[in-house]
Amino acid sequence: MSYFKVFMAALACIIVLVSAGCGGKNVNGSLTVDSTLDSAETTALVTFSVQYTNPQVTDLINTKVDYQLFVDGTSYGSGTQYTNNSGAFSIGFAFDRSAADQVIKFVARTGDLESIESVIIPGLGKLAVSEGVVDLTSTTSASVTISGGLPPYNTTVPSVSGITAQISGGDTLLFFKNSITVTTHGTTTVTVTDSSTPAQSLIVSIIY
Repeated sequence: MSYFKVFMAALACIIVLVSAGCGGKNVNGSLTVDSTLDSAETTALVTFSVQYTNPQVTDLINTKVDYQLFVDGTSYGSGTQYTNNSGAFSIGFAFDRSAADQVIKFVARTGDLESIESVIIPGLGKLAVSEGVVDLTSTTSASVTISGGLPPYNTTVPSVSGITAQISGGDTLLFFKNSITVTTHGTTTVTVTDSSTPAQSLIVSIIY
């Protein structure tokens, strides 16, 4: 090989090293990640926006960026995205909201550059009812309000014939007593559960 060819090969490696790192390593410039959180009643959408910059390159299209996603410290998945001409891309992930806060961590890497962004999805809170004891001794109907947890809510059927319970309007638990059928006094219970995983539950006592 002539000295000219050796010189040109070395020069080519230097050019690659400056623009993206010799051997494909992006060691110049910077990699940043920003995030947005859009929370609905039961779901949340987290969008991560990745930006790669390199002062030596103007067209950054198809820069390979690998990413990993973690939920509460546990690996949730990984993948690869490629940037546009400006060195950017965005990717979104949908999650079911849970009773407790969730920590979503996104790790982006290109070459030797790494950027980490974390987002907290607020929890829905503990399942609760406005009253834990319902008194039907002197009335034929009553209601309590359900809050917290993950709707929709469900309720079991009272074990006493003539006492019924049902969910109405999404967050209201209605109780009814058939005064003709129910001729004695006593107590029974129902169990209210939400739709989270694992489900939250609580017991409402009924006096009749």
